[in-house]
Amino acid sequence: MTLMSDTTDSTAPTFNMQSVLDKIEQAIFDLYSREPFLGRVGLYITKFIDEKCKTAYVTVDKQGHIKMGLGPAFMASLSKEHKMGVLKHEYYHVILMHILGRQPKDKEEWLMWNIAVDLVVNWFVAHGKGSTYEPDAHLPPCCP
Repeated sequence: MTLMSDTTDSTAPTFNMQSVLDKIEQAIFDLYSREPFLGRVGLYITKFIDEKCKTAYVTVDKQGHIKMGLGPAFMASLSKEHKMGVLKHEYYHVILMHILGRQPKDKEEWLMWNIAVDLVVNWFVAHGKGSTYEPDAHLPPCCP
């Protein structure tokens, strides 16, 4: 599997992008080996580095393809186990169909909806097989 990166920003962080990509790919492989169901889900998701992303996200493009954007600085800061937790978190958004246009249009309602679906996803991830994932890691700072 090859992650795509279109790093052209001269103000990019000082970490080694190839090293980050290699470590993300290793986490994807390890997750597939450890949890085949989730790993199989991940095979159908195009993953790419998004320089503007502060964490990670999943979306559906106009052609109906599922894509996962990964913030390189965020992913570089994580241990391998936490990287796998982030991947699982995003995979569960896909499994639970949170990305299929069910989100509210109002910005304030969307924020509350996003927090609620993250809590659900984090419960699944935190209670999964051999999880060392920190369940509150994706909550915005406004939340306890």
